[in-house]
Amino acid sequence: MKWVSIIGIIGLLSLIFLYEWPKIEKTEKKERWTFIVLTASSGMLAIILLLYPTIPGPSQFVYALFKPLSGILK
Repeated sequence: MKWVSIIGIIGLLSLIFLYEWPKIEKTEKKERWTFIVLTASSGMLAIILLLYPTIPGPSQFVYALFKPLSGILK
């Protein structure tokens, strides 16, 4: 069932890409690369979160990062 969701994510990303790509002028190379990188990274993140839903979020990373400082500040 997860494969159907992965195909749906890829299909949605493809539709977004096909809709937005012609609107970016050919002379704007940096904007095109930025669009490609952001679209690909968001697709990979969506698929990773679909396959591994128990991955810790960013707030848990910040907590682990600043936990030693809380002991010092008390």
